[in-house]
Amino acid sequence: MKDALLLILGAVLGVTMDRAWDASGGRIKRLRSKRRAAKRQNQEDSLRSAIVEAYSASGLGDELYVTKTFHAPVQLPILHDPTLAVMGTLDGAADHFVSVAESRRVELPADMRVIDAMKRAGAELWDGNVLYAKDVSAPPAGPFHIRAGVCNYYAYVTEKETIRRDLTQRKQLKVPSDLRNLRTALATRRGPLTLAGSAICVFESARGPEVAIQRRSSSVVSATGLLGVIPLFGLESNLDGTTRSRFGTLAYNFLKEFMEEFYGIEELTRAASSSKLHPDWIFDIPKANGVVGEMNSRRLRLTVLDVGFDLRDASLTFALLAQFDSPAFLDRLKLDLSPGSESEGRSAAEKPVRFVPLHGAELAAAAMSGEMDSSSIFALDLARVHYGMKG
Repeated sequence: MKDALLLILGAVLGVTMDRAWDASGGRIKRLRSKRRAAKRQNQEDSLRSAIVEAYSASGLGDELYVTKTFHAPVQLPILHDPTLAVMGTLDGAADHFVSVAESRRVELPADMRVIDAMKRAGAELWDGNVLYAKDVSAPPAGPFHIRAGVCNYYAYVTEKETIRRDLTQRKQLKVPSDLRNLRTALATRRGPLTLAGSAICVFESARGPEVAIQRRSSSVVSATGLLGVIPLFGLESNLDGTTRSRFGTLAYNFLKEFMEEFYGIEELTRAASSSKLHPDWIFDIPKANGVVGEMNSRRLRLTVLDVGFDLRDASLTFALLAQFDSPAFLDRLKLDLSPGSESEGRSAAEKPVRFVPLHGAELAAAAMSGEMDSSSIFALDLARVHYGMKG
């Protein structure tokens, strides 16, 4: 009997010790991940400051976007050209500004040393699909349009590191000749010009318009640990073979990312690599009914506000405004909210995703302090201009 009790006690202690060890190991892993994320965030902050300083020192400061609605203007590491005709309401079905020319994936050069280093630094990476610009039409007078193709995501990650090296390889940061302004970058940049979206969601509520913001996860490739609008995303194809979505490229990507980031639908994370035969399979997911219904009923309106070349990662980023007119939809969204893997709070007290007043001081303070991602500031400022706000 005594031996049996000792055996039971030993088993219980063993299980307890294993659980304690697992918990301890988990805490250590999380701490290491946070430290690596903090290091990557510091590197991005330093790069952002260095880019702005270099362009100003080279007499090219006017080529960068400068905010207009904060009492202290913020110069961003984003090439911008106000003469480009890139603004307009998105008809959900139309391919305004971007259309996918071919869905067949092209394998562009990728440096696995860069990929492995990013993974060791805590980024969660897989070689998914992303859109890149095959042809850019940007006439001095006329509509801006991109014919896009599909390439490997690792090519984007490699180009992100390449542009960082191009800008920082000398003791004194120097502006490369192919990055002197936006039109030059569009016409002559050697590497893949991947396409991205920075969408600011403005929801009508009883308290006035509210904006959704997120704390970026430690596992994302860009804007690690910073505040950002939601969703932030790389563009994916709305064409599968010869079958095209009923939604245009920008609208399709916004809806997909909205579901992924607000509802945490993880199967959408690798939707571009899915074996499904129709790109609209994502809208068969039950939670799609809400946001798709808002668009179909025109209670959700999408507007392209502008475009800029993000010098931190060599992506051409569309600033989108999503206006949700129904307070009831916002109430439901707050109840159903289940943030995706790209958002995480820095502590138990901080929510990964929250809603703040568009006209409040918090957004402006985050933008001016450097706590917010550059592409998010870009979209936020343009949205505030759209709403008639001034600095």
